[in-house]
Parts: sequence; structure tokens; C-alpha cells
Amino acid sequence: MSDETVAVRRLNEAALEAANRLSIRCGKAPDANQMWAYGTGAAMAWAFYQAMERLTEIDPDGTGAFAADLVEELDSGDYGELMSDVARDLGFDPQPWFDAENPAA
Repeated sequence: MSDETVAVRRLNEAALEAANRLSIRCGKAPDANQMWAYGTGAAMAWAFYQAMERLTEIDPDGTGAFAADLVEELDSGDYGELMSDVARDLGFDPQPWFDAENPAA
């Protein structure tokens, strides 16, 4: 298997595992906030899997190259520092998201 094929498979497995496990956790969540987090995580993991499947059908080589780059980025762990900057660059204001997670006492 090529590195690109392995990367697509690895991302698909991670997305499907997350979707399934978070769906199970959603039903067991002790409160509405955790239920929202699990449900949203499950839905986004499923959406990512579906997007990867469609992209692979349209452009297998391009998707494989993208997947290899993405796996490398995820393995490095640097994306955590970039998320807010990317949101701002796209015209979103992440501050309300932070405020929702850290309500004033």
C-alpha cells in the first residue's frame, strides 16, 4: 500500500472510530454540555469520513496526497495553535466559542 493509501485509510478509521465511540458516549452523557460535545464530535467525525470518501471518488491521487499531509500535521500536534488564527482568517470570531467554554464566574 502506498503512503497516500495508508494515510486515507488511517484517517477513515480514526473518523469512523470517533463517530461510533462519541455516538455511544452521547447517550451516556451526564449533562447537556457533554451530550452536545459528544454529539457534535460524532457528527463532525462522520462528516469528515463522508467528505474523504467523496473526495477519494473524485480525485484519488489528490485526496491521498492531502491525507498524507494531514496525517503529518496531526501527528506533529501543531494544529492546536493554528485553529484560532485560521478561524479569524476565515472571518469567524472564535471569542464566543471560548466564552461558552469558560463562562464568567
